[in-house]
Amino acid sequence: MKKLLICLKNIELVQKVFAELKNDEFFVEIYDKNQEYSSEKFDLVIVDSEFLKELETVINKLKNNTPIVAAFEKEIVTKDIIETFKKGVIDIIYLRTSNLKPLVDSIQRFLSKEENLELDKSIVNKWNLLKINSELNTRNTFKLKTIFDDMISNGLTSFIFDLTALGYMESVGLGELVYIKKKVEEVKGEVKFIISSARIKKLITMANLEKDFEIYEKLDDFLIDAETRTGLTVAIVDDARFMRTLISTVLEEEGFKTLSFGNPVEALEILRKNPTDIILVDYEMPEMNGLEFIEAFNPKECHVPTIMLTTETDVNLAVKAIRLGASDFLNKPFKKDELIRIIKKVDKENRLIKENKRLFEQIQIREKELKRKNDQLFELYSNLEEELKMASEIQKNILPQGYPEVEGFEFAVKYQPSQDIGGDFYDFIELPNGNHAVAFADISGHGIPASLLSTMFKVHLITYSKSEEDPAKLLKILNEEVIESFPDGKFVSLFYFILDKKDRSIKYCKAAQEPALILKKSGEIVELSDEGQVLGLFSEKDFPGVLRFETQKLDLESGDKLFLYTDGINESQNKNDEFYGIDRLKNALKECLNVSPEETLANVYDDLVKFLDGLAVLDDLTLMCIEKK
Repeated sequence: MKKLLICLKNIELVQKVFAELKNDEFFVEIYDKNQEYSSEKFDLVIVDSEFLKELETVINKLKNNTPIVAAFEKEIVTKDIIETFKKGVIDIIYLRTSNLKPLVDSIQRFLSKEENLELDKSIVNKWNLLKINSELNTRNTFKLKTIFDDMISNGLTSFIFDLTALGYMESVGLGELVYIKKKVEEVKGEVKFIISSARIKKLITMANLEKDFEIYEKLDDFLIDAETRTGLTVAIVDDARFMRTLISTVLEEEGFKTLSFGNPVEALEILRKNPTDIILVDYEMPEMNGLEFIEAFNPKECHVPTIMLTTETDVNLAVKAIRLGASDFLNKPFKKDELIRIIKKVDKENRLIKENKRLFEQIQIREKELKRKNDQLFELYSNLEEELKMASEIQKNILPQGYPEVEGFEFAVKYQPSQDIGGDFYDFIELPNGNHAVAFADISGHGIPASLLSTMFKVHLITYSKSEEDPAKLLKILNEEVIESFPDGKFVSLFYFILDKKDRSIKYCKAAQEPALILKKSGEIVELSDEGQVLGLFSEKDFPGVLRFETQKLDLESGDKLFLYTDGINESQNKNDEFYGIDRLKNALKECLNVSPEETLANVYDDLVKFLDGLAVLDDLTLMCIEKK
């Protein structure tokens, strides 16, 4: 029988969880802060968001390494999820008093999984290399956490985690990486990650963690980087001896060589004759400040990346340093990781500049050959132009050729791709029950790729809209289809609604599309700002419970207009870099109170043209107006 310890503040929830879990399979105990647990051994601990504040106390009382699941009764933002994982929690679930299934599923998922962690440990250049060869599910994640905690307890501080064998991992795996990073920082150590999977990198980016993890594509890339770093010499120009010593110690621990100068004039004379690889120069110095040093040294001409250090936070100072040739700017006091990151960045940029110069010289040699090939390309381009025109005609043919005849409603649409073909998409669909559905979508990207994806999306839409009448459920289905069939990084925003022929009401659901606007017959503008995730970002399989699509009902009065638009209009910019914006759009709509839907679109577009004052619309643009008669 599995033993569970529940630590929940909500009494009603405690009673329901206790009743749900206390059966022949589980022995459930409710946490008592006055009880000693030194001899207890639990298979799993469940805590809520309130108990997370006391988690360290609970862990200390248990006196053993026990897996912990965090249950949240409210929606939490990415930052809170990250902070929760840092505490060593192995899984996070969304819990409702009325629905305990996610909690039961999480418990079963953990307890039913057998531990099959495949882990190779070795030493590479004094780094502890851990190569993970099996999926990071909840059981394996907890096993990895246990192994890692033991290594930290034994005084190890330098780690490389090789995840190249993994094509993807669950959110619990990402949580383990967050925990590892936090524990290494606590012991002032270092950790690098070897990740080649684009899906894992995408997961890290979606969680806004790309700046927190130092990631390499291959282990060899890290070894080459470390070897390059060992050969670099950094000159430190600072009149403060303590700061020179501190920076030298930090850099030499990382494998850099250092030169120290307390006098900027002396440093300038020496470094002009014998340039080093990188220069760190302080701003506040007697005789010559950092800006004067940079101007006199001219880093760009010498091809020596130079970083200015200062306690000042004036942005203008940083701009002046960059204009004079500095590669970057760092405020004191700074963290060790921040200093190393900037030095590595400017060195990489300098090496790229040198490589680009070499490549440019090769390009010049090949100019004659390229000119000949360009003549051939021009001919091919002419043929491509013809094919694009044909593709444009094909795309126009897959869009509706007219408006549906729905009693009590009048339609108008303006469709204008930024190129011959584009990613905006709309459709009118007659449903089996006689109602009509309207889809208004924006596929990420432009041109041929977006056009092909819009055709794919139409197939999915037609396939599933005929059998699923609930807009929210349909969007959940479409979300999974987009994830499965679209390339990584391609998404769909969508406004989908159904016109009911009986009561002439509207059922709708949004997926991150621009807020629809209602022009009331009274002249009032109402904004439908309901939120929903963009299609193709999060899968329900990977993030159970994270999707929030809701079907809403809208009753228009006679004379009301529903106005839909893609971001091609509100994000258009004029010559002054001003955005057209939602406020101007609303004002333009207010002038269309007593005109038809077609005239409404014409008036709004004319206002956009006036705003752009001769500039072209750079993005795909689609407008739709529906008036209730």
